[in-house]
Amino acid sequence: MSKILLPLLAFILITSCEGTLPCGNSEEPQDPPPPPSIKVVKEQTKTVQLKSLIHCWNEPCTEIHRILDPKQSPLTRAKPRSDIRISFPSGREPDDITLIQRIPHHVSIRTAEGVNVLELSGPVEPGTYFFELHASWSKKKESGKIIYSFRLKVE
Repeated sequence: MSKILLPLLAFILITSCEGTLPCGNSEEPQDPPPPPSIKVVKEQTKTVQLKSLIHCWNEPCTEIHRILDPKQSPLTRAKPRSDIRISFPSGREPDDITLIQRIPHHVSIRTAEGVNVLELSGPVEPGTYFFELHASWSKKKESGKIIYSFRLKVE
């Protein structure tokens, strides 16, 4: 009986990809990528803390628009005209990036495709600025949308 059972069990393990165990040599990432690194650079470099909202990951995305509360996003102090550097992990960069900067009575939008580093000049005037970083993956083995948010207080 064990002569039949052992080869049958080996065949099932080799040909089956069901269940919770990883299957074969699948290189397809299942988890969302780590958040990007965001640095504010002037006289010194500061790391910006982020709030992440996974809109969808490896499932169909719906077009539900969420309004983020700026007060729930982490605040980082910065000098006027500081450079902002957004770096996504190499090999896991999104296909499309949209950066939305909100200040009272004004919205600025910047887009990029297929890059893992985005650099821009920070705000000039003192005040608190709210940023939303919309990242989407759709052309590689991964698919999904993640929204990151943060605030800069320029003083």
